[in-house]
Amino acid sequence: MHEAVKQATGIEIANCETCMWLGDGGDGLEYNSSFPICEYPKRKGADNLKSFPFKAEQKCWVPHFWCSKFSDMIKHGEDDEVLHLIKEFQEAVEAAEKEM
Repeated sequence: MHEAVKQATGIEIANCETCMWLGDGGDGLEYNSSFPICEYPKRKGADNLKSFPFKAEQKCWVPHFWCSKFSDMIKHGEDDEVLHLIKEFQEAVEAAEKEM
């Protein structure tokens, strides 16, 4: 389904855990509560299902930079370095999507 994008980003499985739409529905640190939510506009209510976050690959998946091999390339953590790697990540994703 997303094989070219997974290969380009170094992400092994296209599920909720590696998706940029996975968010935090907690009330903030002051209340010490955190729970996963799906922020994908067309999947409202998906996070209410018992099996969420889904372990199986999802059609709506969009790769997350911080789950990719590009985040492992950060050496110093300076803004310029991180922004350059984010740009490389985006270019890799776009090139892989063109192949599909």
